[in-house]
Amino acid sequence: MEASTVSTTEITKPPTTKPVYILPRLRLSSGKYGQKEVRLGKAEFWPDDDASWSNIVGKPRPPWLDIFRDFPGVLGNKPNIVRGTLLLSADHEWLREHAPKAVPLLFVLSLDAGRWETPAEAFHYMQYDAKAEPSDLVSLATKYGPVMEDATSLQLFPPLGLRCQRSVQVRMDEPFKGELVRRFEQNPNDRIVVACRHLFRTQFSDPFIAPFDQDEAAYCSCLEAVFGIESSQREIGKELGKRVAAAYPDLDGLHEWIQGLYIRRCDFDHGDSGSNRQYMPQHKVLSYENFKKRKGYWTVLRGLCLDLIRREAERTMTSPPSLRFCNEEAALVRAYFRSDKLWTCLNKQFSIPNAGKVIHGLREGEKTKFHEVVEEFIQGHRWECMTELPQLSRVVNVLKSAVVTLLNCPDSEQGEKDDALAVSRAAKAGEVESVRLWVDHHEEWETYGWAERLMSDHIKSVILHIARYFKKLK
Repeated sequence: MEASTVSTTEITKPPTTKPVYILPRLRLSSGKYGQKEVRLGKAEFWPDDDASWSNIVGKPRPPWLDIFRDFPGVLGNKPNIVRGTLLLSADHEWLREHAPKAVPLLFVLSLDAGRWETPAEAFHYMQYDAKAEPSDLVSLATKYGPVMEDATSLQLFPPLGLRCQRSVQVRMDEPFKGELVRRFEQNPNDRIVVACRHLFRTQFSDPFIAPFDQDEAAYCSCLEAVFGIESSQREIGKELGKRVAAAYPDLDGLHEWIQGLYIRRCDFDHGDSGSNRQYMPQHKVLSYENFKKRKGYWTVLRGLCLDLIRREAERTMTSPPSLRFCNEEAALVRAYFRSDKLWTCLNKQFSIPNAGKVIHGLREGEKTKFHEVVEEFIQGHRWECMTELPQLSRVVNVLKSAVVTLLNCPDSEQGEKDDALAVSRAAKAGEVESVRLWVDHHEEWETYGWAERLMSDHIKSVILHIARYFKKLK
């Protein structure tokens, strides 16, 4: 009888644990039909549902995940259990090292033009080692070591910054986003990926987690990463201002403003430079002071950083990107540095004696210049981007002049003239709420493009935009 053969092949046992990163506050969805997951190189983001745990993780969903709850209902109803997103990878060691880079990149990929509704808190994640038989005890990793808690005694509610937040969709059909993923796949420490990480760190809504001066330092680090500026380089602030200004060559004051940002970053990283300010060149002192006194810089900086990340990524793409119909981030940056000048130019046009009639009698070249001034004002000016709001009396006078111009338009209708007179009278009387209501009911007066529109259409747009000034009054 022949002896049985004994196999020397080792039987591969499935690992007893599997690392899973859990994003409990983010319900992520793919923008691609029929695809649940979002893939960034070796990183895979899946919905936290029973199917994902069974088919992808290969472990049962631990009951303790039900500790994460939604906000309580208005009538005091018990809050619903929330289910977020899972971050997985077949390469466990890679995931442990690069999860802190994949999540910030996911945040940037989730941004659509001009939309920043979801703060960074939604992307909060934690590491968990999934087991075949999960315990009732919660064990979560912290820098101080694992923390244990009985799941039956614990409920965690979302931070206030996530009130009214919905699921986040990541659409990967934009070439710019594909380039970011390509860079991440080739090198998770790519400078543009690092820039995305710095940008992400500025977008926490809670100032305790990320105070404004810390955000300033992170914005500056983001720009340094975008342009690949070495830490050993001399005059980093000057070089950074030069690089940023080169991307917007027609914006006066941007170079100096970025230098002011860099001084603020040095204050955060190394301590207050005020004691050394007496030794600073005067232009640096002015840059610092001008940056500090401008309102709205935080919002402008995030738009600036995202726009430059996009530009730098597109610059290295194999095929040139298609033109974007609207670049909201660049438009905001431009408005921030041009609104004062645009208002001055418009003010000058409507402040000439008897402007309401003179404007209609302009010669061809003068009329073309007037059209350009008005169109640039309509498209590029924002009241909230001005260094300081102009005096109310000055705005009222320009509004009155624009209304008279409309009254003298042969193509304007009587109803339009009556409406224009109504807002002019309300503004002169200081009836702020009446003007605000008027604006709400006349948003259809917004028009663009001189070639396709009547003269009255564009004067109506000017009147509407000037009236929006009253929306900014306290």
